[in-house]
Amino acid sequence: MIELGRRPTSIDDVVAVARDGAAVRLAPAVLRRLARARAIVERFAAGDRKVYGLNTGLGAAVDTALKPHEIAAFQRQAVMARAVGVGDFLDTDDVRAGLFVRLAGLAHGASGLSPAVARAVAAMLNRRLHPRVRRIGTLGEADLSPMAQLFLPLVGQGEVELDGRRLSGAAALKRARIAAPALGPKDAIALLNANAYSVGKGALALHDARLVLRAATLAGALSLEAAGANLSPIDPRAVALRPAP
Repeated sequence: MIELGRRPTSIDDVVAVARDGAAVRLAPAVLRRLARARAIVERFAAGDRKVYGLNTGLGAAVDTALKPHEIAAFQRQAVMARAVGVGDFLDTDDVRAGLFVRLAGLAHGASGLSPAVARAVAAMLNRRLHPRVRRIGTLGEADLSPMAQLFLPLVGQGEVELDGRRLSGAAALKRARIAAPALGPKDAIALLNANAYSVGKGALALHDARLVLRAATLAGALSLEAAGANLSPIDPRAVALRPAP
């Protein structure tokens, strides 16, 4: 069990969730932080001041004000409009890594995300509800396209792998007994505006690189031992005389 909020998230945590299927839990302190930040979002949403992504459009529509009754539908549209991609589908490891890394970022409590949405993301990981995400596609600097595809099930869209079956997002949530959260002001941008997919994939790659380096080092050491090699060229004192950048 990986409990987010008690300590910094590590690469080993990403590997445990992505590859070993470790369960995830949000610490009580995380839920309190999320609730406090959400209260601020709700206060601004109820006011007249324009706040980007909260009561305005996104990108070129930054100057377009949203009426209160339009905000919920806009959150859904923001996710669906960016869920584009081509090519093969991501491996399950990459999907789980992306979901977990984003949840770990949200656990800091500064995004203003609704606590119910954070709990739903944790439930997706724990129930092994894995969205099918195309490998190629991006918009701007953040991982907007893969992030949107990761969270399509939360708005009842997309295709999901669950219990060895492929289901629609809505059917998968129902089968997994995960209550679909109602996305409120700023929830969409909090979910999507991140590089969690790249960070998750990078964490897995770094973990694998460390394993390869360790194996190569051990193989090299055993080879030197088996050959009775002269070790003076790799003596630390000799190496120090030829520093490399």
